[in-house]
Order: sequence, then structure tokens, then C-alpha cells
Amino acid sequence: MQHADALRGRTVLIVHEDPFRRDYLADVLRAAGATVAEPACDANAARRRIGTTDADAMVLSRTTGGAATPALLAAARARDIVTLIVQLAAPVDGVDPGPGPGVAALTAPYGGFQVADALAGLLAAAGERPRLRGPALRGH
Repeated sequence: MQHADALRGRTVLIVHEDPFRRDYLADVLRAAGATVAEPACDANAARRRIGTTDADAMVLSRTTGGAATPALLAAARARDIVTLIVQLAAPVDGVDPGPGPGVAALTAPYGGFQVADALAGLLAAAGERPRLRGPALRGH
């Protein structure tokens, strides 16, 4: 793995509907040094977690995000949480995360090490910019 220690000291939120995939990704990310936050299995739980987590990064299943994906991405961006979208196929639903800082996508087939490497790359690109901590700011 190219970034074997690149996730050390980082906290990752996993948002995925499939418990097997959530557990698999959690195991791989922990092996890469990350702390894995309590996962979310649907868009509503993801919104709550984003608002209260100290995560540095999020792995978001496009299936779980569905139509709520743009709102989840906006909430993550507001908290300076980089997001890696994992998907079974390229989007055809018109929901495009858009190129932007802190967002990337992996389309199946992909391995867990590729998720860890992609997150490490996103975090490195985010650099040392200041992060918000604690509850999301409201009305700002």
C-alpha cells in the first residue's frame, strides 16, 4: 500500500448501506492507521454524523447518498471533511459531485487499498488549511 501510514491520526466516517462493505472498509482504513468514526447506513444518519463528527474524511456510497448526495457533500465541505464517493457505476442520475476541492470518486471494481490511497491523496491535497471542530456553524 503506497500510503500505509498516511491515514494515521485521521478520523474517517463511513457512509454505506451494506454492513459487509462498511466493515471491510473500516478494517482496511484501520490497517492504514485511521480511526473509524461510528458509521452511518443512510442519508439521514449521515447528515447527523457530519454535523457532530470530528472526522477528517468521509467515504460515501453513492447508493446510500442517492438524491441527498449534493446536500451531504455540501455539509461535508462546510466542515472541511474531504469526501471519497464509492460507486458501482459512473453516475447516470444527473447527480454529479462536481469537481471540487476535497471530493473524488472511485468506480467499482476497486480494492480497499485504493480507498485508503485515494483518501490519503485527498487529505494531502487539502493540506494544512484550518478545520472547523465541534457542531457545525449555523447561519454563517
